[in-house]
Amino acid sequence: MNQTQTQLPTDTWVTATWQEYIQTIQDPTYEKAKSYYNNGKLRIEMSPVGSDHANDHSDGFCLALPK
Repeated sequence: MNQTQTQLPTDTWVTATWQEYIQTIQDPTYEKAKSYYNNGKLRIEMSPVGSDHANDHSDGFCLALPK
């Protein structure tokens, strides 16, 4: 596996060597991801909530405040 390869699927276990795991977690694409390696498999979990989602909820919260 190298950094020019297609991105890995997230939130699922993928067969990989330890070296491939290390290369993957060093990729800036996965900087904020949680990663796991167990019995020849790796898993990358990306945060499902982004800043756009947070902004949507903060706007709704501000609108709900009494005057």
